[in-house]
Amino acid sequence: FLASQMEWRETLEDCKAEKNIPGLENLLKELRAEANSLETKLTKLFDKKKDVKGATEATRKLTFIDKVYADVNKTIGILED
Repeated sequence: FLASQMEWRETLEDCKAEKNIPGLENLLKELRAEANSLETKLTKLFDKKKDVKGATEATRKLTFIDKVYADVNKTIGILED
């Protein structure tokens, strides 16, 4: 997950520098897909397996994705103005 975090942040910064809105939109799609996957995993970990530690880790990952997602949306808004 650390490698993904670094890649997402690097993509955000590259697209921002290049004013590449389509690239940012693609990043949003990737983040959405990862979040959906984690949400499904979270449900299984917490509700079915009662794995609180695993659910906590999935929640931390979702929190990070949410922050990057917000940063990407903010950047798109700035570039569109």
